[in-house]
Order: sequence, then C-alpha cells, then structure tokens
Amino acid sequence: ILVQGDTSSALSVALSAFHHKIKIIHLEAGLRTHDNYNPYPEELNRQLISRIADIHVCPSRLNHDNLIKENITKNIYITGNTGLDNIKKNQVNIKNQVLITMHRRDNLDNIHLWFIALNNIARKYPDINFIYPMHPNPVLQENKHLLTNINIINPVDHDNLINLIKSSIFIISDSGGIQEESCYLDKFIFITRSSTERPEILTCHGILSPDPDILQDNINNFMNNQKIINHDISNPCPFGSGDSWIKIRDILNNFIS
Repeated sequence: ILVQGDTSSALSVALSAFHHKIKIIHLEAGLRTHDNYNPYPEELNRQLISRIADIHVCPSRLNHDNLIKENITKNIYITGNTGLDNIKKNQVNIKNQVLITMHRRDNLDNIHLWFIALNNIARKYPDINFIYPMHPNPVLQENKHLLTNINIINPVDHDNLINLIKSSIFIISDSGGIQEESCYLDKFIFITRSSTERPEILTCHGILSPDPDILQDNINNFMNNQKIINHDISNPCPFGSGDSWIKIRDILNNFIS
C-alpha cells in the first residue's frame, strides 16, 4: 500500500495495511515540526505512519535525517516531492498581484485579526491586486466582509492556482504544499504560521509570519527592499527538481522484484 502525506485518511489506510500485514510505502516521509499540535493533527499523523511504514520516500535530506534521529534507519530514500513533478516552470509572467490563501484550523480562532491585517496591507499598496481564492470554511465566510480591499474569488483548481503563483509578486499562505510550489517557482512566500515542517524554505524563499503584526512588518520590509535579510532566492529548491517520479518508480521496481 502506498500512502502520501500526512492526512488522517493516509494514517487510516496505513494502519489498515499494517493490520493486514501489507507492506507500506510512505511518500513525503520525514517532514517534522516536532510539535504534535502544530500542525494538528498532521504532525502526529506523519510520525505514526513513519513507525509502521516499510519504505520511506523523503523529499529532502533534512527529512531523511529526521527519520534517522527517530531510529528509523532502513529503506529511506531521498527523491524530491511528487507534488512538483507536474509543474512547468514556463509562462512565469509576473503581474502586479499577490496570491493569498489561508485555511488552517490553527488560524481560525484569530481569523478576524488576520483579515484586518491583510486588508490593511492591501490598503497600503493599492496598486497591487491582492487575490484570495476563498476556502468554503464557514469561519472564513463569516469574516470575509473584513476584506474590503482584497479581490475574493471562488476556489480554483490546481492548474489555475499554479498560474496565480507564477504571476504573483509574492505569496501569503498557511499551506504546506504552496510553500513547496512557491519555492520551486522562485516566488517568496510569507508563511502565516508559527512553524513549518519544511524549514529548508526559511533560508531561501520563505519567512515565518506567526501573527498579523509580524506579517505586516515582514511585508513592509520586503516591499521596501525587495528581499529579506539572510535569504537567498537564488538557492536551488530543496524540495526537488520535478523528476521525483522517476526515482520513485525505480525504487518500487527494485522493491517489487
């Protein structure tokens, strides 16, 4: 059984496979924040899958090292992440826009404060089109009236989301996947979280912005300097080069044979 990621459904399938004594292959293995409640429940889900998986397919060297520290030492492979394999780096035409996505439960209790801050940012930079594909979560819907200076649109499919990333000046998001996609497409991302399971991004393409005030300060600094101190966006993407499927195919062929 091959499971990907850190969702509760991935854990459920892995646990069922374990109960049936079926071998488990875990894609996107080894990501860690080392805080079971952040992100919740994904951090514990991925740790539990690691305990019962037979093959661990890691996006990065850091993920590999995390598993070693947990005394998981066999059948660990570094391949990059499959989430990048279908993304083409062409047609990166920067427009005067910024993509926003926020949906994580970690931010819902204070979402009104986040929305006020986002609206203040958009008001300060009126020449930029701030685009927010609004998640259907009712807490977000109840507070969207606070975003008077932001262009709220319906949720978009993945292809259109990638196009929005390609055409943005920078990204504001609490998404894990978008951290990788932004980095791969050489876009800077303001991560509206207190920690990330992808800390490799913090030296090249991303910065943690754990509360609304810090987010506003970080964006003002970026807009004034067009860079963040101690970050080098010329560094290669640490999450892969778009060819992980080839490496994973070879691993699986060797394992099956």
